[in-house]
Amino acid sequence: MIRKVIILRLIIILTFIGSMANAQEVEKDVLHNYFVLTRKIEQLKPIALAAKKLKLEDGNSYGEFHVVICGKAVEQLVEKKLMNPYLDLLLKNEIKVFAC
Repeated sequence: MIRKVIILRLIIILTFIGSMANAQEVEKDVLHNYFVLTRKIEQLKPIALAAKKLKLEDGNSYGEFHVVICGKAVEQLVEKKLMNPYLDLLLKNEIKVFAC
């Protein structure tokens, strides 16, 4: 009886360890995608800096970073003088910008 209990415990422990290792392997293949919504063009700089930091932290797990600009700020997207400082940051950090 004691022998059966020990074997059963060993099977449970090995199953648990195997499932933990399998979960870690699956996590390696998962890409982390990010999505930010903003109503202010001025927030693009801190958003780009956050994207840069996340890309470094995530490494190969980094997926895509999307920013949606909504509201009246959409009108400012066509102002070259206003947008030029942000365009380099967005391109360097591979950030995709969408207007809503």
